[in-house]
Amino acid sequence: MTSLAKKKCRRYSVEYLAYGFVPSPRDQLSPMCLLCTCSFSNESMKPCKMKKHLLNAHPEYKDKPLEYFLSLKDSFHKRGTLPEIIGQCSQQLDKGILASYKISKLIAQTGNAHNVDQLVALLQSKKFSLQIDETTLQDNDALLMAYVRFWNANTLMEEMLFARKIRSDTKGLTIFGEIQNYFNENNIPFQNVIACATDGAASMVGRYRGFIAHLKRVLPSVFTIHCVIHREHLVSKKIVFSGNCEENNEYADTLLLHTEVRWLSKGNCLQRFDALWKTIVAFMSEKEYEDKLVEAKADIFYLADMFEKFNSLNKALQGRDNNLMNSKAASIGITSAVTFLQFPNLKTIAEEVNDDDPVVYVNHLKQIQKDMEERFHDLVNLNISDWIVDPFGVSAVEVDTEIQESLIDLQSDTTARRQFDHYGKDFWVKNDLPNKLPALWEKVQIFFIAFPSTYLVECGFRKVAALTKSRNRMDVATRGDLRLSLSNLEPDIMKLAKNCQPQGSH
Repeated sequence: MTSLAKKKCRRYSVEYLAYGFVPSPRDQLSPMCLLCTCSFSNESMKPCKMKKHLLNAHPEYKDKPLEYFLSLKDSFHKRGTLPEIIGQCSQQLDKGILASYKISKLIAQTGNAHNVDQLVALLQSKKFSLQIDETTLQDNDALLMAYVRFWNANTLMEEMLFARKIRSDTKGLTIFGEIQNYFNENNIPFQNVIACATDGAASMVGRYRGFIAHLKRVLPSVFTIHCVIHREHLVSKKIVFSGNCEENNEYADTLLLHTEVRWLSKGNCLQRFDALWKTIVAFMSEKEYEDKLVEAKADIFYLADMFEKFNSLNKALQGRDNNLMNSKAASIGITSAVTFLQFPNLKTIAEEVNDDDPVVYVNHLKQIQKDMEERFHDLVNLNISDWIVDPFGVSAVEVDTEIQESLIDLQSDTTARRQFDHYGKDFWVKNDLPNKLPALWEKVQIFFIAFPSTYLVECGFRKVAALTKSRNRMDVATRGDLRLSLSNLEPDIMKLAKNCQPQGSH
């Protein structure tokens, strides 16, 4: 023959599946083994050759039923394509990023300022109050810390705004400049600040060059307050200088070490001192101080009672969510009752009190009362309208005309009445009244949003001390560890993860 015979091509038969073979995805005329995914030429499309491959290459599968190879075939056809596999890997990497952020958050909270953007976005559109103070770090740099309080989602939120190092000085203008720069960098309007709390340092409250003076030039109507806890501490220092204590300088100096602290919790030592009086006297008799101690017994018991009252006031002025209304009530209570205080410790030794001691104590109480009235005059004289304290117990005709209609709407709201009965005056921030009755909230917000103290900043400084003690090379002002450990805002981890490009292993 002058021409070659046309080459014969074999076709696939379903019977070949019993040997573990299917048509190759790349060429339907070529057989492919499901067990090893090897493809063969069309010449191998013969039962004898397929069986030979099964017996030689996969002898352990020679007795498998047809159903087994059917399941292999289904699994093979359901396998993912390369783009699908890459996509699945990417999703797994995304989950890894999410896990990384969540673990970082847990480490920081137990020990990247991830939630700064969320906080800034809220402050750009809401009224808020400031709480600021500065301290010195181990490297002698000053750390300026600021907190904010604002109403959001039916609750008052307290968050750390920033912690910044001040490398030049801590003058009022420098502190104001740091605040102003932060506001400008984050587009936060100064007009949103309605109140500010600081300590009594000259750099903060100086009449002409203090931070508050610079702030009032920009915001003349801003409400400012000197930390009530610091003021109470200044009053309490006078306790150790009663006439009888001055006669025992050594004892008074020792007592001063225990009481002259910012937080008066160590005043509890006097309660323990009184409880262990007999044991202490017996111990001091061996040190030749027994006579001096016994002579000052009435003074010690009197001071123990006084410090117990100041400790109670101190606790009432501390804590989160404390506001001007609560602080005013606590300060009025101590100033009005200071001359009528009960002295349980002193009462137990009434027979041992000298005739002249009550006169000394009364004069001392009067001096303390006068000092407290002077130092707390702005808080005591703070004008809080009756309708704010009890909005359902006043007549609408007794309030300003601009809020009469809103007050009537509130008084006719039975749900609001039940909330007031449950929460008291705190019901103002426990519901959606700021949105429902903005005219009333405009008048009320200052009493709930304004900070009465720098308590949160002091807590922040304690956290700074703990972080720098364990990791003295860490920059607490720029890292996110401090913010996450003090913040109540949950970072938007999903948004952070989406901004990252996952990278597989190489």
